[in-house]
Amino acid sequence: MAKNILEAKIGFGTWQALDPKLIVDQLRWAIENNYDFIDTAWVYENEKIIGDALSTLRNQNYKIPPIQTKIWTPFFKQDVIQQLKSQLKDLQLECVDSVLLHRPHVDNTYNVKAWKELIQAKKLGLVKHIGVSNFDKDMIEILYTETGVYPEINQIELSANYTRRDRIKYNLEKKIVIQAWTPLGLIKENLKNSFLIEMAKKYNCTVPQLLIAYASSFKTAPIIKSSSEERVKENIAKINLVLDEEDVYLIDRKLNRHESSLDQKTDTYPEFSLDK
Repeated sequence: MAKNILEAKIGFGTWQALDPKLIVDQLRWAIENNYDFIDTAWVYENEKIIGDALSTLRNQNYKIPPIQTKIWTPFFKQDVIQQLKSQLKDLQLECVDSVLLHRPHVDNTYNVKAWKELIQAKKLGLVKHIGVSNFDKDMIEILYTETGVYPEINQIELSANYTRRDRIKYNLEKKIVIQAWTPLGLIKENLKNSFLIEMAKKYNCTVPQLLIAYASSFKTAPIIKSSSEERVKENIAKINLVLDEEDVYLIDRKLNRHESSLDQKTDTYPEFSLDK
């Protein structure tokens, strides 16, 4: 397990994890298999049950890894610090390891406002590390120009089916830690892909392990979720697998569709609602 979230190799995702009983098991499996951090968000609608699950595991003497959550876009217009305090209450934490701005607002004024408040939240001791998610270069540069502070983390979509090398290059140059969401990509298709199946044989691994290694090859921390103990173990078992550069290139060339699953066709994002 990493010393802190900035050194993480792999995170455990909790999107769609809504069963209070199952989530205790899911988090236990993640801890027992040495996942480096647990990732959640307000919009996942599960912070309270995660807080309860973490309390249960603490009482069972489990060492809790770093926790990361996110501020949903509509809250950028409101009091971000108060919103964070509300989320901390649900998570049963006084200080969280990492908080990200979940997705950029269409109006950069609100992105800057929210970023300034996250900086203040860090000074107040509510969070150890602050960052963004799904932000591009121009958006991040605006945050820096207005505050003099770069995000410590940028969680972006990255998989064999969607790899933005320009985005990766920029974040690495700015020493922004990259986390990869949906690193398995179009998993149902990928599991049947003959090219991936043959390459997985070469590395004596499964297709999911190959896809995780692909994401890791760009110096990212993939975030993986599963409701199966077997898959939780499988997904981290080959976390130190290193692919040949030629194979990374081949995977990118054959599978990269250059199209985000967010269906983002422009440089701006739509307005978001607080309705869940």
